[in-house]
Amino acid sequence: MSLSLQRIIQFVEELIEEETYDGEEGVWKFADGSHCSVCVNSALRIAREFDGSVMGYWSNSNPTARIGGSICEGHDFAFITGRWIVDYWSFRVARVLSSPVLDLDSESDSKLATRLFGERDAWEVLTV
Repeated sequence: MSLSLQRIIQFVEELIEEETYDGEEGVWKFADGSHCSVCVNSALRIAREFDGSVMGYWSNSNPTARIGGSICEGHDFAFITGRWIVDYWSFRVARVLSSPVLDLDSESDSKLATRLFGERDAWEVLTV
């Protein structure tokens, strides 16, 4: 079965469903105990589910990226089949995206991705 946008969205919805609030720590967590507010945690879950990669950048090495910068030192997201950026953090936590998935085969999504995540040559594959 080939991967579809609908399947990726379904998995993101599953992640949303497993969020729980830990009153002792004062944070939202996924079922595996990782913090929802840390971008690499959701990126790892999504990349593992779809045999993708976790991509990231340091803000000072990617000055054109709008995500990161003054808010954090960098940013991480899932990159699936060289086509889809899946960014749970920007969608669910920062609420920068109206959809958690950007399809780089779409001209409008590709332009938005460049605006938000900077140029691709600034991205690095995270080995975690």
